Amino acid sequence: MDLGVGDFTIRPDAEAGYQAALAATSGPVREGNVGAGAGATVGKMFGSAFAMKGGLGTASHRVPGTDVVVGAVAAVNAVGDIYHPDTRQILAGARREDGRGFRDTMAEIMGGYRVVTSPGSYTTIGGVATNVPFNKAEMSKIAQMAHDGFARSINPVHTMSDGDTIFALSTGKASSVRADVPAIGGDRRHRDGSCRGPCRCAG
Repeated sequence: MDLGVGDFTIRPDAEAGYQAALAATSGPVREGNVGAGAGATVGKMFGSAFAMKGGLGTASHRVPGTDVVVGAVAAVNAVGDIYHPDTRQILAGARREDGRGFRDTMAEIMGGYRVVTSPGSYTTIGGVATNVPFNKAEMSKIAQMAHDGFARSINPVHTMSDGDTIFALSTGKASSVRADVPAIGGDRRHRDGSCRGPCRCAG
C-alpha cells in the first residue's frame, strides 16, 4: 500500500521474503523509513501533498520480577494523524497549506470538512509477541485487544481506506509461566500514568 513512495517498480516478492528471513538477527530492530516502513506516510486525508513520513517502530517490556516479555512492532502507513497517547499532542500528520504545523484532521472533519472519496488504500500493520505460551484463540484475542493501541495513537483510525491489521504470536519459551490474556493484550494504564502488568507505556 506504500509503493507510491520511492521507486514504484520495486516490489516485494518471495525472494525478498526469503532474504529478509536470512538477514534476521536477535539484535536491535532498525526503526524509521526502513523495511516495512520504507515508504510509509501518515496524515493523508487531504492528499499526499500534505502527508508526512511514517515508518517502522518497536517497543518491548519485561514485567519486573517475572520472565514475562511483551514486544510490539508496527509499520505505520495511516490515513489519520499520529498522536502522543498521553498528551494527545499531534506528533505527525497532515500539514497545513503553508507547511507550518498540522491541519488537525479530526478538527477539520468535526468542522464540516468534506473529504472526497479516493481509490487510495493505506494500512498500518503491527505485531505483538510474547514469550508466554497461549493457544490460538488466546493469541487471536490478544491481537484484537492490541488494536486499542492504534486507537490511542491514530485519529481517525480504522477508516474505509485503512487496512489495519495486527498479528500476535508467542515463542513459548517461558513455558513455566502462566499469564492472563487481558494482562498481555490490554492497556492497563492508570490516569496517573502508573501501570499494572504488561502495557504499552514504552511505545
